[in-house]
Amino acid sequence: MFAVDVAAYAVMSNHYHQVVKLSPDEVEPWSMDEVLARWCSFYEALLSCMTYVDLNPIRAAMAETPETSQHTSIKERIHPTFDFAEAIARQTEQQALNEFSVPLKPLLGFEGVIRSGVQRGILFSFGDYLELVDCTGRISRSDKRGAIDEKALPILERLNLDPERWCHRGTAFEDSYQDYRNPCRRRRAA
Repeated sequence: MFAVDVAAYAVMSNHYHQVVKLSPDEVEPWSMDEVLARWCSFYEALLSCMTYVDLNPIRAAMAETPETSQHTSIKERIHPTFDFAEAIARQTEQQALNEFSVPLKPLLGFEGVIRSGVQRGILFSFGDYLELVDCTGRISRSDKRGAIDEKALPILERLNLDPERWCHRGTAFEDSYQDYRNPCRRRRAA
């Protein structure tokens, strides 16, 4: 799909290994339409994978809804509570971590719309993603123990959020994460 060759892989019981090699020469003959088609299929696959991961606790009957599923990116996006910079500072103070010199990165953000120029986030709105997760989570599967109750209110109603306010929160998520090396910029999550 993206001029990447798989050199080796191993699927283990609880993780996997994969070695890939980029092949930039393969992309030279691609037309703009081919590149666009590849990016569109990439974003479809990305949303499918994200939905699968965010629904995992529900499918395993460990949670009833995305907003109540512990230790998931969707819950952190809905109710930001984890302050990565503070956790790094606390671990360093306790000498449980010697050094953390790489820049902090938040969860990949939602762009909402396609614009001209560089876009680094997910080309989908966060509200639409919540609705996608909610609808997908209501589908019962015979091979899974759990699903979102079909009688449950839609997710935005359960969260009592108006779409305009929610759109702002979803696009400003990265403000919850600041550079831990600069205490002046450090902020707590909302």
